[in-house]
Amino acid sequence: MNRKTIVTKVASFAKAFCLAGLLSVPVYSSASTVSFEKLNGIYILKAENSTVKQVFDYIEKHSKYVFVYDQSVKERLEYKVNIELQGKSIDTILAEVCRLANLKYYIQNRQVTITVNSSPKPTTKVKKTKHISGQVVDVTELPMIGATVRVKGSDVATITDLDGKFQIDVHEGSELLISYVGYMDKIVRIDSKNMYAVVMEEASKTLNEVVVIGYGAVKKKDLTGAVAAVKGEELVNKRTAMLSNALQGSLSGVMVTRNSSAPGSGAASIRVRGITTMGESSPLVIVDGVQSSLDYVNSNDVESISVLKDAAAASIYGSKAAAGVILVTTKRGNDSGKINLKYNAEFGWEIPTKQPGMVGVTRYLEMSNELKYNDNPTGGFFQEYTADQTKNWVKYNAVDPNHYPITDWTDLILKSSAPRMTHTLSVSGGNKTVKSVATLSYDEVDGLYDGRGFQRYMFRSNNDFNINDKLSAQIDVNIRHAKSSTKNYDPFDTMRKMPAIYPATWDDGRLASGKSGSNPYGLLVAGGNSVAHSTQVAGKGSLTFKPVKGLSISGIVSPFINYQKKKAFKNSCGYTLADDPETFGGYFDSGSTWTTNSLTETRKDDYHVTSQVIANYMGTFGSHDLTVMAGFENYYMKDEELTAARDKYELTGYPLSQYWFRRLSD
Repeated sequence: MNRKTIVTKVASFAKAFCLAGLLSVPVYSSASTVSFEKLNGIYILKAENSTVKQVFDYIEKHSKYVFVYDQSVKERLEYKVNIELQGKSIDTILAEVCRLANLKYYIQNRQVTITVNSSPKPTTKVKKTKHISGQVVDVTELPMIGATVRVKGSDVATITDLDGKFQIDVHEGSELLISYVGYMDKIVRIDSKNMYAVVMEEASKTLNEVVVIGYGAVKKKDLTGAVAAVKGEELVNKRTAMLSNALQGSLSGVMVTRNSSAPGSGAASIRVRGITTMGESSPLVIVDGVQSSLDYVNSNDVESISVLKDAAAASIYGSKAAAGVILVTTKRGNDSGKINLKYNAEFGWEIPTKQPGMVGVTRYLEMSNELKYNDNPTGGFFQEYTADQTKNWVKYNAVDPNHYPITDWTDLILKSSAPRMTHTLSVSGGNKTVKSVATLSYDEVDGLYDGRGFQRYMFRSNNDFNINDKLSAQIDVNIRHAKSSTKNYDPFDTMRKMPAIYPATWDDGRLASGKSGSNPYGLLVAGGNSVAHSTQVAGKGSLTFKPVKGLSISGIVSPFINYQKKKAFKNSCGYTLADDPETFGGYFDSGSTWTTNSLTETRKDDYHVTSQVIANYMGTFGSHDLTVMAGFENYYMKDEELTAARDKYELTGYPLSQYWFRRLSD
């Protein structure tokens, strides 16, 4: 089930409310006085003595966009406009047309919503463009070939030629954004001049930034391996509970695949180099220098993520890095001398993105008869359902819904939306001696059907201590507890296949037979629940000694403890007859697995301890940089798993009360 997240804002409610009242108006193109074409991703519009409606009609016919209006817009659609725009985005074109007619527009995917603007009466004055030229050079006055020159806030752009020169049409007062790889972006404001000289400066600060690779770090300009990086702020903006899902589309060369949008589900697979072996092809995940899992980290705690994609970059980790390495660096405190307290609350909804359309009951009956007829024409057209049933099923449903049911299975099972919320509280601060940051977060996501949900608490505290000029220490603590609730039966597949002519419930509310005992709604509400708990406690302690400038020697110990348990109580469930509530009709799904009450429990405990001794040296000698790393790592782990089950319980509920535990023990 694909879903998308809507973050709650006041404006969102207003837009949704207004959109509900819009009417789609059929329109017909009048191309005699309007021309509209798309060239290299930008548009050209020319309209002479044309109405606004003719312009919108022509755009609708020759583009992917569909226009909808409310009733108050109709009279303004007859306003005459004269307009000529070249090399503009669709936003710019619509803004200019709506300005002339005193209208407002809102684009959502392919739909363009037009409403009345409350501003003063429109004017027919068109803001003119001017043709400018210029040259882009570096600090040595060498021309820069292929620099991108873009009108800020629009799609109008060009590139410089072999002499670094460019020409472009802009509005006076607008701004040009000039960019080039390895150089700082330059913004030029357009005034009355027609010629501009732009000098670009090297982004030396960016090239000197340190990138985390392996057990150490290097400057960007010295980096030779294939490494991709993303900042934590970009991941937070994805508005997802799982960090692995936030990586989707964030890094080039990293393919993140999801097979479920259920609450609490992370990415099904992450591929850095594609499928590298017949076995495990998932990349190695390192969090603050220690092996871990992406979904054990909160997005709000992430400072940056680096991905080592090629063999040279990942070779330091050996065979475990055969499928690449994902390095996560979490945030640390600052030495500003102030304490920063931040609280963030986020509320939203998970909604289904698309549901397949289903035929009506009458058409389904006709199609079933057509299927039989195509196989056996001699049997006549009404082989499966009689002519009376086919024509009058809907009418009979009003008086006898048990024998002529009409069930919208998707509407009955699936909710239109599921709420979600996130609360995050963080405290950071420190001084030259002690720096700390602590984050506490709570996430709750409901499912799209009853009984499905996910809750999670996460706490992380990173602490730095400067003991003296040569000795420093770090103590980090990370705690996570999650609870996932679900039903034993997943209805998504069956609810779409079940025809509407089979009953989910009888007219008095009792569970019905469905299709010969197959009733996805009955299995969902009566089949029992499954609850899973998981708790992870991790820590890291390190001591770093810096005997000389550029050299650091670190000793690190990092324990990790994981507790997981799951309990699934499956109920026997069936239906009674429509005309006799006391008579048992049968078990659901022909009694395949739903004839008895059963309980299955799974417990898994594991822990590992990582210990490291690492020496790093980074020095600069004139125009040369030298980076050396040597280290030793020991990884010890132990895990234990136990699964137990019992069938044919007399009781139909779980958990059992203490009274019944004592009775069963006796």
